[in-house]
Amino acid sequence: MGGGRPADLVLRGGHAYLVYAARSWAEAVAVAGGRITAVGTDAEVSALTGPHLATALAAFTIGSAYVNHAEFESGSVEAGKRADLVVLDRNVFGHPVGEIALAQVDLTIVDGAVVYAR
Repeated sequence: MGGGRPADLVLRGGHAYLVYAARSWAEAVAVAGGRITAVGTDAEVSALTGPHLATALAAFTIGSAYVNHAEFESGSVEAGKRADLVVLDRNVFGHPVGEIALAQVDLTIVDGAVVYAR
């Protein structure tokens, strides 16, 4: 099988012939960064589907600001925008996606003022 990171493209429900002695046929193929990253059954490769972490975080931040017509005032850390942000105890990009829920909030700032500190 292989893989680990979310795929850019997942093809499922097919019959792919592989030039690989241990497994000559596969139902699904995953591609990330222009390379095949996983082959296997639909169930095995389906685990690699889903949004990339950066895409999901953008949806929650700048995406939320955009749908509320506030993307010029909030949604990203930029000079001139509202100083509303949360500081976590870890870099979520340095941990498996499944562990994001384990992140703890260290600091919350609203309108430039600390409203929570752990």
